[in-house]
Formats: sequence, structure tokens, C-alpha cells
Amino acid sequence: MPLVAQFLIVNVGIYPEYARAVVGWGTFQFRTNDIFPYTWGGSLLLFIFAIWVFNRKYRVDLIRTFVYSVALSFAATSLFELIYQNVGIGQGIGNQFLEGQVINLSAIAFGFSSVRFWHFGRLNQSACSVYLGAWLLWLSFGYPQAYDTGPGAAGEGYFFNVAIKLGSYALFALFIQPFRDRVVPEGPPNRVLSPHAPS
Repeated sequence: MPLVAQFLIVNVGIYPEYARAVVGWGTFQFRTNDIFPYTWGGSLLLFIFAIWVFNRKYRVDLIRTFVYSVALSFAATSLFELIYQNVGIGQGIGNQFLEGQVINLSAIAFGFSSVRFWHFGRLNQSACSVYLGAWLLWLSFGYPQAYDTGPGAAGEGYFFNVAIKLGSYALFALFIQPFRDRVVPEGPPNRVLSPHAPS
């Protein structure tokens, strides 16, 4: 739970923004774009998958399962946004202010709350390389954006944005994926076990 406290403390100054966002969502007054459904959908799917993995495969108790799952969804989104915004600053695109940097960095740190369950085998190393390569490929195309005026550039920007954003969620799902060599031995329900716990 220390990372939960850290996340809440470092974001104290941004609580009013969170409150306005919650009110906006509660009253259906929010701004969105064509990419947002992928952000929302990817985050929700990762959240559901993480709940299943932590509670059913690693037998983590329900409270920590919920915290870990929320943390991963935030971390995956923030990883994309942190790279997207900071690369964009050099391209005259980024608009990431200090508050945004704090939110993204703290959300990624929050995601590390479940790091002892992560796996960094060859498959995940390859996935990380593909993820990095996708960003470099986007840059090699001139970093086009979905809101660009040219139809070709807009289409390319939309494709890269959606594909890499979904890749962020897939990457974190792979980190916690319980492969055969990581099956947790049988034990009491709701007992927190490391994926490498002795039998």
C-alpha cells in the first residue's frame, strides 16, 4: 500500500481537476475524441484481465487485486501519454505541463505495486522491443497526428496512436500473464503468493 499513499500524496494539488472530471462524467458532460473509445476499452479490458489473473491465478485477496488492477490500467495509459506528450514537445505538438508529468509519472510508479508478479522472459523482452520500435516507426513517418488537416497524415496519425496505445495495454497484460512455468501452487484462498513461491 505505500505506493497507493505515494500516488495520493503527490497528486494532492490536482484533486480539484479529478473532482471536476468525476462530476463531468457523472453528469455526462465530458469531452472526447475518436481515439478515446480505444483508451477506455483497452484500460477496461486490462483491468478485467488483471482482476482474473491476480485473484484466480495468484490468489491475491480482493482488495489488493482491485488496487493492482486499477494501478496497471493507469500505468499503461500513462506510459503511452508520457512518451506521446514528451516526444510531441520536440515536434511542436506536446502540451504536457508539470501537473501532467506528475500524474503520468506517479501513475506509472503506482503500477509497480504489483511488480513482484511481473515476468520479464524472452517474450516480454521482445514485446518491449516491438513497442519501442513502433514509436520509432511513428517518428520516422514524421509523427503525424489524427487531427492533422491532410487526410493521409491524419489517417497515419490515427493508426499509430490507436495501435501503440493498445500496445501499451497488451504489454502490461503480458507482464502479469501466468505462463506455465509460473503456475502458483495450490494453497489457502486469498493468500498472497508470489508467482515464484516455493511449493
